[in-house]
Amino acid sequence: MWCLAALVAAIVVMWARPAAADAVDDAMARGAAAYAEGRYEDAREAFEEAASLLGEPNAIVAYNLGTTYAQLGDLGRATYYLTVATDPRTHPTPEIAERARANLNEVRRRAELVAAAEKAQLGRQASWWALLLDAARAPWVGWAALVSGFFALVVWFVRRKIARLARGGLGPAIIVVASVLYVVLGALHGLALRADATAPRGVLLGRTVTVYERPSRHAPEAFQAVGGAEVRIEDRVSGFVRVRLPGNLVGWVPASQVGRLDDLSVSVDAGGGGRSASRTVRAGSAAP
Repeated sequence: MWCLAALVAAIVVMWARPAAADAVDDAMARGAAAYAEGRYEDAREAFEEAASLLGEPNAIVAYNLGTTYAQLGDLGRATYYLTVATDPRTHPTPEIAERARANLNEVRRRAELVAAAEKAQLGRQASWWALLLDAARAPWVGWAALVSGFFALVVWFVRRKIARLARGGLGPAIIVVASVLYVVLGALHGLALRADATAPRGVLLGRTVTVYERPSRHAPEAFQAVGGAEVRIEDRVSGFVRVRLPGNLVGWVPASQVGRLDDLSVSVDAGGGGRSASRTVRAGSAAP
């Protein structure tokens, strides 16, 4: 089910700084070979090593890490990195974005099975308003609003300057429709960006995560959540963050168990065992 891009090493090396190219090439090649042989822990370490040598978020590295974590059963980090691989800020190619979305859908199906088996929360059905704001976050919505407003302005200006066009019946209708699109799309896009600024998006890391009623490991447990659940980060206190799952499930989790999607330069703890279990990697990083 899981697919790994065979052309990863060559593509990343082309972007790498000359001084780091050989090391990146070696790490990516080792990771691809280990993955092909089913040695997923070794593949994870190699891809993390490649990520540590690179400098900014990149879809290919995130895709490899997410797919490898999925094979290791770490649904949280798999979801996080595959989500990063589809983020426009990481400049995914159409092929990488398509593969990442396919694997992300499979990871979410696995998370649903884990939630049912372990009676953990994945988040209730999101409200229509939350879904609308989520869709309005896309950059094309903002561009559509700008184009609509500009088009309405152009038609209004032309109608004023050209008398014969002013006598037509379509001019006022076009202005009204374009103005409505400008206002509605612009408002929704603005609200979505404001929501991201005040309550950034994140992903719970690991297979399952304990959510507490207060910011302390000694506080009563509120509920168990499945790794990979998407959350909103509402507050931060002493190494804990207050998260809200879809459906208004709220509680506190250690900050190390949440991968932030608003700032891809923030490191997340490496999962799994082995030598690199305690090190951190720059999320989805790649060459500058």
